[in-house]
Amino acid sequence: MLNLYDLTVDYQKEPKLTPLTGLRFGWKLSSDKQNVIQKTARILVCDGGTVIGDTGIIESNRNFDICPMLPTLEPMKEYSFTVEVTDNQGESAKASLAFITAPTEEDWQGAEWIRPARHI
Repeated sequence: MLNLYDLTVDYQKEPKLTPLTGLRFGWKLSSDKQNVIQKTARILVCDGGTVIGDTGIIESNRNFDICPMLPTLEPMKEYSFTVEVTDNQGESAKASLAFITAPTEEDWQGAEWIRPARHI
């Protein structure tokens, strides 16, 4: 059976405050069979239940540093990515990971920073 694990967004397994553009996705594969390699992959990026990015089926054994063309994401918002993989034995697997985008510089303006009552 083919399994996907250790999904990452920008090399993070628990992605928080990811960039709004240029995201890199990755995953690992495991199988109970011998000599299994990835044959195809498809990445979907979703905003809630709405797909906002779809690579279509890509014939490739590459499973890291994948940087699909996506629209610019909104700051401080939760998205998810799903990867669907097929191996050279005809088996397929699917897994998903949620991530949160970082605020923009404008979002930080007017922020009050925590300071000590007295600087020593």
